[in-house]
Amino acid sequence: MPKNTLSSDLNASERAAMNTNGSVVLVEDDAGLAHALITLLEFDQYEVVHFSSGERFLDDITSQDSQMTSTTCCVLLDLNLNEKRDGLQIFKEAKKKLLKKLPPVVFLTGNGELEIGLEAMRSGAFDFLTKPAKAELLLSLVRKAHVRHAAELIKSIECSAFVTRYESLTDKQRDVFKFLVQGLANKDIAEHFQTSVRTVEIHRSSVLEKMGNISLVEIGRMYEKFKHEL
Repeated sequence: MPKNTLSSDLNASERAAMNTNGSVVLVEDDAGLAHALITLLEFDQYEVVHFSSGERFLDDITSQDSQMTSTTCCVLLDLNLNEKRDGLQIFKEAKKKLLKKLPPVVFLTGNGELEIGLEAMRSGAFDFLTKPAKAELLLSLVRKAHVRHAAELIKSIECSAFVTRYESLTDKQRDVFKFLVQGLANKDIAEHFQTSVRTVEIHRSSVLEKMGNISLVEIGRMYEKFKHEL
């Protein structure tokens, strides 16, 4: 019978989401450019959600939260929006409003805006493209952004599963868990708690079962990776 590993917490629908082209959220106020980008992206099998202004994007971002964090996605955001806030300000505000991490953002910049593009990347953007960008270059960058987001989604799901399993442990099992991931032997743990080795073995067995019947090495690796969430 196969082991119940943490990777099994990626259910069928989540795996399917990782295997699709995903979606692109386009924030562009130039109707002509938006139409061209939508046509290009849809031809490459992406689902496109278009916002004609950054403010509309921000107004709707909470309802977009689920879509942008449950399937692979990236955001194409024009830096030069004809409104009160430019694209960089919209980007920073979007990061604050989203309940989860914003998907990779690619900025569309004009000529002579290299420094602003670099500032956007320092602020956490995935990359930037100078308009007019060649179609294949844009699509290549969008694909790379989706690969990045897929990895982030998988990490998020693994983290959530690990935390849920850890929280199912009793207080005593968590005490034993902390020593197990440090590599201590049952005898040493028993001495620390002034209990029998058999008692520690029982707790150890329960910990391994609740954590998905994976090796202690793997549990330790996951613990180091996600302990900041516990």
